[in-house]
Amino acid sequence: MVSVPIFMQERGGVNQQISFSEIAINNPKTLSEGDYRTTHYQVQRTRQSIKTLVHRKNCPTDIYFTFEQEKYDETALDVHSDFLLLGLEQQGQCKAFYKEICPYVIKSVLYKDRDNNILFVAERAKVSRGIIEVLYLLRCSLMH
Repeated sequence: MVSVPIFMQERGGVNQQISFSEIAINNPKTLSEGDYRTTHYQVQRTRQSIKTLVHRKNCPTDIYFTFEQEKYDETALDVHSDFLLLGLEQQGQCKAFYKEICPYVIKSVLYKDRDNNILFVAERAKVSRGIIEVLYLLRCSLMH
């Protein structure tokens, strides 16, 4: 759906291209937590930081991993020495919770019909928001 993408700067820790098929929309979710097997995972995004905490379920003092970042950066999580000490299953679960609080979620306002034509979705509010976001990103790319 993107024949000639326009690439732009990083926004909120997420690199993106300007396209109606991949629009970065603010993610309202700032807390992601839950249990998997014997482990509890919690990731919280605030204006100041991203806090990741992994501990034994029902025992918050038995901490397996804790990490605080200034901004959302999955790569920094991947290479953190304490993160690498977690088991592969724990790493995967931690990253799944981490991704849920990404500052932006990627949405599309386009779809293909039966004849393979690219059309806007029927939701006017979603299309309007997408158009405004694309115009804003183009403006940012031109000004910076």
